[in-house]
Formats: sequence, C-alpha cells, structure tokens
Amino acid sequence: MIKLSYVNAIAGAGKSHVSLHAAHERVLNGSWLLFVVPTVALIKEAATKFRELSPHIEPECIHHETASIVGAVLMKSLKERPQGGRILFITWS
Repeated sequence: MIKLSYVNAIAGAGKSHVSLHAAHERVLNGSWLLFVVPTVALIKEAATKFRELSPHIEPECIHHETASIVGAVLMKSLKERPQGGRILFITWS
C-alpha cells in the first residue's frame, strides 16, 4: 500500500528535523520511504543526518550529481526489492 505524507510549514519551523526522525523510525520498522526535498543541498544534509541516526542503513541519494540520467536511475531503484527498510532521497525537480 502506498501512503503519502507531507509536511508544510514556514522556513525554520523544524520540518526537516521532525520528518527525518519520523522517517528513521519507519525505516527501522521495515518501511521503504521516498524522501523528497527541493534541493540537492538538502538531500546531502538529510542523508548525513540520517546516517547519524542509523549508521547501519545507507540512504540512497539520486540527483544530477549521482546519476547521469536521473529518471532512469530512479525508476531502476524503485523496482529493486531489498530486504528491510530503506530510504531514497530525491529532489522534486
């Protein structure tokens, strides 16, 4: 089942912090998450913070710096079925 959650608030309200901690709990419980942020810089920041929360779970980051054809790499990654929880960070562009 696909469940969509989002956080909408003013800048500096703690959206990233709260969302990342909620995502961390879901991944630990075996969920697969697609974490969408507006910029590559935010992907890098969120992935770093996620690694601090769970050093044993490597976040997947797909953007123009990690893939020459982002759409194709994203679709390939979404079709993979790894064991356990996972988190994939992308930008909305």
